[in-house]
Amino acid sequence: MGRHQRQGKKAKSDRPKARRNWEAIAALATIAGVVLAFVFGYLPLASTRNWWPFQAGCSVIVNTVPNKVDRASAGADADGNGQAHVFWQPPRCTGSDSPIIEYQVDAWLFINGNPQHVVRIQTAPSTSRSMIFTGLTNGDSYNFGIIAINSIGQSEPTYTNIVIPPRTTSA
Repeated sequence: MGRHQRQGKKAKSDRPKARRNWEAIAALATIAGVVLAFVFGYLPLASTRNWWPFQAGCSVIVNTVPNKVDRASAGADADGNGQAHVFWQPPRCTGSDSPIIEYQVDAWLFINGNPQHVVRIQTAPSTSRSMIFTGLTNGDSYNFGIIAINSIGQSEPTYTNIVIPPRTTSA
């Protein structure tokens, strides 16, 4: 018998097998750690961040303002005396790791087809997709700028069509 076998130690031929077992255990521990980190660390973060990693085809920039509202989804209709109904859909891709917290809608007065200045501003929560814009003058032309806002700042505005609240006639 060899010296190593008498002292209860394993022969040299057994050492590579033991090493392979530890490598397998280390690999499994690494995989388990990654899975646990994803489930308990990354998913809760993603759920508080508007699920942005799961928006297919969307680029995300950390700490930036949101993308603007899609022009095709934005519009406005005259809605009675001094009012307009303004509607929109949120951007398909937020573009930021910070979710939209509200929308700001600016009413621009148009004279002879040219924008003059903002006459009123109203806000809506992030879950809103429309609002009744009040305080307009009947017969004047208005265009509405819809702005998405997150904790970092404001998107570029998306403008709607021009709306003219109807003049009321006295009976």
